[in-house]
Amino acid sequence: MPVPRTLLRAVATCVAAIAVAVALAGCGIRIPTDPDGALDRITGGQLRVGA
Repeated sequence: MPVPRTLLRAVATCVAAIAVAVALAGCGIRIPTDPDGALDRITGGQLRVGA
């Protein structure tokens, strides 16, 4: 019994998406990045919100 083309296409797309995700993770890409260290500067303070 042959495998339907739609199933093969779905499996190939899934494998390609996983390969791209692994390649990006292996390159050390972190999204979102914080190049200026803003998170370290604002941690521990107060957040004031007005309406």
